[in-house]
Amino acid sequence: MSLEARDEPAAPEASRLMEFNVRGMTCQNCVRHVREAIAAVPGVATASVNLEQNGASVRWADGAAKDGEAVVRAVKAAGYEAVEERGTRDESRKAWGGWTLNLIVGVPVTVLLILGEWIFDLAMERWFQWLAFVLATVVQVVGGARFYRGAWLQLKARSSNMDTLVALGSTTAYLYSVWALFQHAHVYFMEAAAIITLISVGHWLESRMSARAASSMKKLLALAPVEARRRTPWGAEQVVPLATLHVAISWCCVPASRCRWMAKWSKANRAWMNPCSPANLCPWTKRPARRFTAAR
Repeated sequence: MSLEARDEPAAPEASRLMEFNVRGMTCQNCVRHVREAIAAVPGVATASVNLEQNGASVRWADGAAKDGEAVVRAVKAAGYEAVEERGTRDESRKAWGGWTLNLIVGVPVTVLLILGEWIFDLAMERWFQWLAFVLATVVQVVGGARFYRGAWLQLKARSSNMDTLVALGSTTAYLYSVWALFQHAHVYFMEAAAIITLISVGHWLESRMSARAASSMKKLLALAPVEARRRTPWGAEQVVPLATLHVAISWCCVPASRCRWMAKWSKANRAWMNPCSPANLCPWTKRPARRFTAAR
């Protein structure tokens, strides 16, 4: 038996992939719900969901018809929104579409309000309370939009998640502070802004780690071969799907345009020899009836 790796286009693999833009995710628990909903769609082989890019990659099984509408319906039933991406995913929204905007808006406001109340003791100054009202409103509208949208989607799905808790806590502090502002009482605009900001910081750190892990997983999955060259008894070669190979046939594997190498069984040395290496060294000792596994 011979094993040969050749440069072949990866079009068959790419044709089985679909990309979706998913809205409403704010944590890894949301990612898990979306991934499980997509994986339950008939014909889906694997599903990868990226929180930082608000996207999902769906790989369909061999022979399965791609049904993007079924994926959209499954995600919607789970309490989120999904739209199929027809073109190339815009990586620029990774910065602004994630949690970076929440940090840009929320962190300076929260720090300013903390300094005013805790350091300069301005909590009961009327001008500072009105300033806190304006700044906290900006954080509620800009930074809290994702939490309110997620809480509403979960409410329609008769469910709840962290968005629900954040929206309830922040809204309660904000609405009470608006009432207290006109009653000349102590306000909690700083706390309302801090809830959204601190949770956003945690999500930002989490999404950064998730994006790196997802990128590594995609690179690993891309190494899997999808086609092989089957050698017939009369010496001809045929390109066939890898799943059609079975025991006791001669074949040449095509690892999705990764590398070019060959391995053959040496009866003299009773080992697998790599002709691409100098002097045909690097043997892998294998006896008959032993499993042979190779990857690159």
